[in-house]
Amino acid sequence: MFAPLNKPITVFVSAEQSIVLSGLRLLLEREGFHVVGDAADGPTAVERASELAPDVAVLGENLLGLSGCEASRQIRKAAPHTRVILLIEAEDETRIIEALESGVAGCVSLRDSAADKLFLAIRSVVNGHGYWSGRLSPVTSRPGLSPRERQVLRLIAEGRGTKQIAAMLGLSAKTVEAHRGNLMAKLKLRDVASLVRYAIRQGVIRP
Repeated sequence: MFAPLNKPITVFVSAEQSIVLSGLRLLLEREGFHVVGDAADGPTAVERASELAPDVAVLGENLLGLSGCEASRQIRKAAPHTRVILLIEAEDETRIIEALESGVAGCVSLRDSAADKLFLAIRSVVNGHGYWSGRLSPVTSRPGLSPRERQVLRLIAEGRGTKQIAAMLGLSAKTVEAHRGNLMAKLKLRDVASLVRYAIRQGVIRP
């Protein structure tokens, strides 16, 4: 269930193909979103999205001059309140992990997702949740993990950093680091990248 908003959600869109870009704008505007701008290449997308600081930036995975993941990193740095959704062409683990590490709030598959999935993804990320279409289904528990550890694992899987997790859960950064260490010890994993891969394989992502 989504919190009510007092104003239309502002969205920036970027895609390599002009027909996809035009179609995205039309679909989003018909659904009631306020599309504040668009771009057909990565560098322009970063520049304009950083200036406009919309609620959500919807980026194609493959953009001219700059990948969607790298564009996401730069947009998130310049406009930290903007949530990024990546439109992906294939749901392989490597791409999903790269997307997570770039700070995206969610991914929507271009292959098998209807427009309603994109609308849901936008509303989900604006409300502070991640959204992952396709085979990444939500999982609510993990054997041997405490409720707090499951929370931390989920937030790590959503690409959030230590300071952000600490602020969201009302914990100190050191406590979050301790939970992360406990997770890796319990799951017999050696680093955060392995922890993210585990989370992806297990579907520890809540839409």
